Amino acid sequence: MKAEATWSKGWLLQECTQLSRDKVRAVIADHVLFAALDGKQKEMLADSFFLREYVKGDTVIRQGEEGNLFYIIEQGVLSVHIKPEDTITGYQKVKTYHEGESFGELALLYNQPRAALVMALLHVFALPRSGSCQVECLERV
Repeated sequence: MKAEATWSKGWLLQECTQLSRDKVRAVIADHVLFAALDGKQKEMLADSFFLREYVKGDTVIRQGEEGNLFYIIEQGVLSVHIKPEDTITGYQKVKTYHEGESFGELALLYNQPRAALVMALLHVFALPRSGSCQVECLERV
């Protein structure tokens, strides 16, 4: 099943394939953020995700910006960096995200600015385009 694509705010957004949707369902099923949802609600939520693609070096989120997306990593590797307010040393790497992991829920839950800078790294999985990272997104409305 081929995913359809549309443009929104300068992004090429792709509808999730069945395989992608299955990965989203698996993350939703085990995530504390969605624990109170019943099966039908989780299905509706999974159907709301869309696919964005990032290439090596792309910034996915910036520390301090408003957050309105929840992310599930479809393929690829992302690095997480934090710049402490009381330091002049710059960003420090604190974590690496891999396929099947998720992030972005804190900004959604607490309506707070993003707590970290997240960037796409060189992927370790076979992807349609070399050096890219695919991320499932859910937008807060």
